[in-house]
Amino acid sequence: MGADSAMKDFAPGFIATKWAPGSLGGWYSDPPQAVRWAGDLVVVGEVVRWTSPERENEGNGAFVHRVPDGTYPVYVNDGVPSGWEDEDPERYRVDTLFIPLAGPERLRTTRWSHGYDDVGQYLDGYACLRSEGARRGDEDGAIRRAKRALLSEDARTGASHGINEVVDPETGANMLSFPVCRYGEVHGFEALGEGDETLALLFLANHD
Repeated sequence: MGADSAMKDFAPGFIATKWAPGSLGGWYSDPPQAVRWAGDLVVVGEVVRWTSPERENEGNGAFVHRVPDGTYPVYVNDGVPSGWEDEDPERYRVDTLFIPLAGPERLRTTRWSHGYDDVGQYLDGYACLRSEGARRGDEDGAIRRAKRALLSEDARTGASHGINEVVDPETGANMLSFPVCRYGEVHGFEALGEGDETLALLFLANHD
């Protein structure tokens, strides 16, 4: 689908529908007023996750979403500054990540899932978005490079900072990584159509 001006205009209002009364706890700021296209995710192997990889086996484990193989645009909020700790200067972070699998017309008639019963996946300052197909390539190396870059001193003021790396050249499976809140959680939701078909993914990172 690639970058699409209609989707860029549509996405903030659609994302905001998840903030309907009673649908979210008090863990999130207001929905983003604007989003930017951050690149395309090439999905191979159907399973998609956005996690801090070293924390996938802690607490509730890694949450996954089923997405048909293909190429999908990824939209994020403009990075917002947030201090991680009292002694730590502000870093820019992404707290909203949206992946439409269909166009605006189909998304208008969807309903949001409840996610994993409002339980989140732990974070550690950065999060990597990739499909199962990334495991066939240099996933470990790509994770190390993303972590090193996104937690570096140079990344502190990168409001639009993110990394897009092809992990498996044979299939094109890639990984998009962004700075996120430290010691927070990612919560994943699906926009569902008829027959519970997944038509969009929405990831929200809280601000612990």
